[in-house]
Amino acid sequence: MRETLERFLGRWGQEVRLERRGGESFAARLSLQPVLRKRQEGTLQPTPIGWADQRRWTCFAAIELRRGDRIRWGENCLRLLDAAPVHLGEEILYWYGSAAPEQVPEEKEVDG
Repeated sequence: MRETLERFLGRWGQEVRLERRGGESFAARLSLQPVLRKRQEGTLQPTPIGWADQRRWTCFAAIELRRGDRIRWGENCLRLLDAAPVHLGEEILYWYGSAAPEQVPEEKEVDG
């Protein structure tokens, strides 16, 4: 099952930058999908995968996801609202979470 998930993420997952609280930051591959709603009232925005509702995203990964992690994906910046492992018996198959957009101030260049 784990190998199937990693093949899926390798083929269809999104390359992101995952930032942990405390400063750790690294490249990762996740599956990010907008939460679909029957009614969308002016919340559609362009994303690398097309027009999507920007209010809530689901994600899963083969690596540990933690509540509060920041996901940078292209021009998008998401904050994980919750995250939990999905088990099969005692084994963790994958990590699942939900995220919402976060406004992050752009880094300013310092004149020296």
